[in-house]
Amino acid sequence: VELNLLGTLAAAKRTGEAPFLPTTTGRSGRFFPETNHNLSDKFLTYWQSNGGLPIYGYPISEPYMEQSKSDGKMYLVQYFERNRLELHPEFAGTKYEIQLGLLGSELLDAQGGEQVR
Repeated sequence: VELNLLGTLAAAKRTGEAPFLPTTTGRSGRFFPETNHNLSDKFLTYWQSNGGLPIYGYPISEPYMEQSKSDGKMYLVQYFERNRLELHPEFAGTKYEIQLGLLGSELLDAQGGEQVR
């Protein structure tokens, strides 16, 4: 089994948007010169505790607010090569505060595929 670059595929047409533009150090946390993006706060903690680079890849955006295609709510998100992390404040203080985006489902929808639920 090989992890696909779902985050990179989902963000391919968005590289000109502000959160995806290269940045510099200047935030607290960790800067990745490989992609010129930062990782900090709860996203950094989750990334480090749940597999880090081998599982999620490098960050390819800065955190920003995005409307979920799943439930229509706004969440703070950050894209990585292999996924998107979402901050769910309704679960603050629990292990569900950071959740993985449903990029596979979103990409399938965008291609007109049928989902089995």
